[in-house]
Amino acid sequence: MALTHNHEDHSGNVAVLVNQRELPVYVHELGLEECFLETPYPYYRQLAWGERKPFQPTKMPDQLTTSHTTWDVIFTPGHAKDHISLLDEQTGRLFTGDLFVTPKPKVIMEAESIPETLRSLKKLLNYEFSSIFCCHSGYHINGKEMVNKKIEHLEALITQVHELSEQGYSIDDIDRSLYPKTIQSKPSPKVNGVLDISSRQL
Repeated sequence: MALTHNHEDHSGNVAVLVNQRELPVYVHELGLEECFLETPYPYYRQLAWGERKPFQPTKMPDQLTTSHTTWDVIFTPGHAKDHISLLDEQTGRLFTGDLFVTPKPKVIMEAESIPETLRSLKKLLNYEFSSIFCCHSGYHINGKEMVNKKIEHLEALITQVHELSEQGYSIDDIDRSLYPKTIQSKPSPKVNGVLDISSRQL
């Protein structure tokens, strides 16, 4: 079993599989230490995804061979420091984990790096692939076109940020200028006097 990165929505059930099935779990070397920790992520994500149990991973090799094909492991940090993508050169299929997701992201986690994401997306264009599989947005037959769209968007975004910064805008002002819409959370109802977080909509 190979993880594109160790985030909890990708590794939440791994401890159970490792303990019950004795399956090897491959993670890039930069993410190994976090796998030994219990819930090494912010509380709000624990509320969404639960508490991930520690597990014992194995260092990701340069290639993964299954009964049907061989996958090239491509180091693609940005969304996470240990993020990898998987390429089947024979079929041109590329698994992008959470590197792609959407051409125009509206949500970026604090630990993410846009410059690194951009470098990783451009790195992928050096490989021969046609379709991409994304963990969140599914299958895209026009893989290179979609990757290029995200590259163009991120480059335009970086240009806008630099221009606004040179005009004297603060970080908060830049944020409000580029993303004027705010999402208000609705009050959470109480169930038997206890705050029910399961119904909160953000």
